[in-house]
Amino acid sequence: MILKAPKFWNEKNALSSALSPLSYLYWLGHSFHQKGKTAYRASIPVLCVGNAVVGGSGKTPTVLALIDVLKEQELCKNPFVLTRGYGGSIQSPVQVDPQNHNTAQVGDEALLLARKAPVIKSADRAAGAKMAEELGADMILMDDGLQNPTLHQDIKVLVVDSVFGFGNERLLPAGPLRAPLRQTLESVDLIITIGKRTDHVSMFSLDETAPTIWAYLDSDEQLDAVKPYIGFAGIGRPEKFEKSLKDMNANIAAFHPFADHHPYSAYDMEKLRRDAQKHKAQLITTEKDFVRIPSAYHKYVEVLPVNLIFEEREELTLFLNQKLGVQ
Repeated sequence: MILKAPKFWNEKNALSSALSPLSYLYWLGHSFHQKGKTAYRASIPVLCVGNAVVGGSGKTPTVLALIDVLKEQELCKNPFVLTRGYGGSIQSPVQVDPQNHNTAQVGDEALLLARKAPVIKSADRAAGAKMAEELGADMILMDDGLQNPTLHQDIKVLVVDSVFGFGNERLLPAGPLRAPLRQTLESVDLIITIGKRTDHVSMFSLDETAPTIWAYLDSDEQLDAVKPYIGFAGIGRPEKFEKSLKDMNANIAAFHPFADHHPYSAYDMEKLRRDAQKHKAQLITTEKDFVRIPSAYHKYVEVLPVNLIFEEREELTLFLNQKLGVQ
């Protein structure tokens, strides 16, 4: 069952303090499980895009945007995306086919990424990388997996949400961190902070760590400022989508948050449709949510597509060229 992130992950309170001993046990178990594993080194560059916390930070739009930059700079011609396909039932390596696979099989992120580039869904990252090599990939973009030791990563990119940051900076389950924060920060080559600088909140100091590039999500769509909308989202932090709608001056009659990767049922959609009818409003959601909606309800839902825009694009291209050995 997919659960929502607890609110106490945002602050250091009595509950998170009480859970801190379990964080130690979590990290002890995680370290023991990872110990002794040998990383497979692919014959092509592997660029990993990951995060430090559980939940959404913007990895998928970052991977999509990086593919465009890499191709534009002619740093690769046939990049493949490697993902474990969270929520997908298929475990063995498979190339994602949007025409024949669904979210229950490969996960929502895999289907979105497959619109941009070939995608390998594999629980075993090394096996997935080998398949990408066999299929002619000249670069692998690994969606998530900074903490995975089974595949050597030539470039490690950390994605950070500018508002949430690192939450209360505590390890699971006392906080959202997957690994000790300082360890993560010292292991990555680049940090991409997503959000408006005006939304930036105080978080762990990034001084003396990897270079940071700012980016933000934008949409080419124009929403009707008069027509009422019923927004809904099942992403890491649904409130981010609600804020995006408000930033576009959308008339939000109601907003319904769901758990990350929530598999929408007919029951869910009927409830949403009734709410939309009550408010004489249009349902609207994210691209990631749309692929999890039963096809019979697609005609009732508007999608808000977004793109990631790099503020320091020149710095990013220089970084990629230097790391990939291009003079």
